[in-house]
Amino acid sequence: CKNQTRAFVDKVEAVRSRYDYIIFDCAPALSRTNSAAIGSSDLVILPVIPDKFSQHGLEQTLSEIKLVQKEVSHKIECKVVFNRFDAREATSVMYLGQVAANYKNIMFNTMIRTSADLKNSVAMSKDLFEDYRSTARSDIDELTREITDLTNFLAKNRKSSRSIESSKSISREG
Repeated sequence: CKNQTRAFVDKVEAVRSRYDYIIFDCAPALSRTNSAAIGSSDLVILPVIPDKFSQHGLEQTLSEIKLVQKEVSHKIECKVVFNRFDAREATSVMYLGQVAANYKNIMFNTMIRTSADLKNSVAMSKDLFEDYRSTARSDIDELTREITDLTNFLAKNRKSSRSIESSKSISREG
């Protein structure tokens, strides 16, 4: 597993400077491929839906990320986004409260509300962002803005930490 993660990290590092963002959309499962993608990432976004199995999966995934982080030489930020939220459902509100209480330091402020708009736009081959009344459009837009602000912050920190590491290695050699 370490070799696969290292190979994946090396491939991403080889092209990282050519892109502003590299996005891996992984299946919600623990696998070698997902671990390799996680090891190549600066930020992992973990969607959680309002049910106890999703919360259990979140705990397992965060544990897996800690193991992967030990294999790679950089910090991997994790952020949780609450998905399929419906304020009309008591369980949705209950699970949002639990996730917010347990993971408040890594939770996005934006949550994605339940909406048929996304499914309908795909089925009808329509652009979701053309409908300004759509809650899905506004939620996704807001989350995108939040992610962009965070990744810009992480990129700045990553560059400064790399230049610190470079100066350390230069001073060790000299």
